[in-house]
Amino acid sequence: MDFLKDAALTQSPEHYQLIIMIAGLSSAVLFPYLAFVVGSSVLSVWYDITGKKKENDVMMTLAHHIFDLVLYNKSIILFLGLLPALSILFVYAQIFQTTESITIGLAGFGLILLIIGFVLLYTYKYTFRVKEILDKFDKIESEEKTITLKKYKLSNAIVYQRSGIYGVLIILAAAFLFVAAYSIAIDRILWKEIQSIFSAFLSINIWLRFLFFISISLGMTGFGTLYLIEGGKEAGFKETNYQKKVLRFAVISLLTFPVLMIFILLSQSISSLSASIFFFTGIAGLLLFIAGHFLYAHYSRKKSYAIRYGFYIFIIAIMVWIANDHLALNNATKEAAALLAVKHEKVVEEMRTNLGIVQITFTGEDIYNAKCSACHLIDQRKVGPAYKDVLPKYANDKAKLIAFVLNPQKVNPDYPPMPAQGLKPAEADSVATYLLSKFSQLLNK
Repeated sequence: MDFLKDAALTQSPEHYQLIIMIAGLSSAVLFPYLAFVVGSSVLSVWYDITGKKKENDVMMTLAHHIFDLVLYNKSIILFLGLLPALSILFVYAQIFQTTESITIGLAGFGLILLIIGFVLLYTYKYTFRVKEILDKFDKIESEEKTITLKKYKLSNAIVYQRSGIYGVLIILAAAFLFVAAYSIAIDRILWKEIQSIFSAFLSINIWLRFLFFISISLGMTGFGTLYLIEGGKEAGFKETNYQKKVLRFAVISLLTFPVLMIFILLSQSISSLSASIFFFTGIAGLLLFIAGHFLYAHYSRKKSYAIRYGFYIFIIAIMVWIANDHLALNNATKEAAALLAVKHEKVVEEMRTNLGIVQITFTGEDIYNAKCSACHLIDQRKVGPAYKDVLPKYANDKAKLIAFVLNPQKVNPDYPPMPAQGLKPAEADSVATYLLSKFSQLLNK
């Protein structure tokens, strides 16, 4: 999937922020739906197999209705599953085109498996309906059955069983790849640590995220199935123990969700964190608390509306957490954004030159004398620290210095915060190159 890196265009800082927002919106649609599909397909296949063994028609009917809820039609699959996944792939190609991260490859293969998985699961749903029709026909026909009908029933049964089991396994694999891509994207340390699918399988951070995805899947399946049962008109749904069984999924999710949130925050690199991330984490935890109250009202007080509100609030909590993650993504990719901005500026300048448009440019030394020298000197302290004290950490990482110049953050509490200088990416590149060259000359003296 590296060809997507080559095909991706460089982005301006403004467009880059738009890309981050698109990634957040696409993830907020894809991951709750994918979690619902994974949990519901596993539950549906399990209910179907168990129902056939026990000859329990209610269980098999519920399995059918669970699948109808999550895979209602092809448009739902397209707009909630495939298009957001494709959007995430293209966004990652834009963001990580200058990095060595394997995020694009994981998301690309995840998309391929996702398409295959949805095709198999929809085939499972279709053959389920055909099977029901043939079973009814079987009851009408008592003695004489044509050979063609027998063969068709046998082939349909084989496709039905295999498409369900294989579809579940492949959709699980697709979910793991997307979770792995998502995990690597928002943690800069993992860009270099994980360079293959094998190392992704061995990563504790990725498995922690995947457990979090499973927790979301349990919650979506629990709340979603309770919502289905509450509105089910078929006899036997509310009178059986199915409510208590799927209620456990929702309870387990509500208990594990906040715990895994804390572990994920503790495992993230400091460069990805900010005060806003902790704020949104608290908001997500509060929403889970409210969803738990609605679940309790549904179970103990038999409030029919409660499960519907609990389901909606649980989905909102997931979306808040995903928005939180994309704040971390924005923090983690500041250096990559700076490099993209510099490349974009150079492309624009080259295009203007080819068109004969003359533009005044400043050298790094000009910018230093006009702006930087008012507060900084190379070898001694002024308003800010001396460059000889701060440049060593940028000696082998010019992109990090460019990112800081474009978007300065307070680091040393002994000095006042550095105001943004309003430099263009190319100007930030020039002054960063000049400062590093002056620092190199200072070391060689």
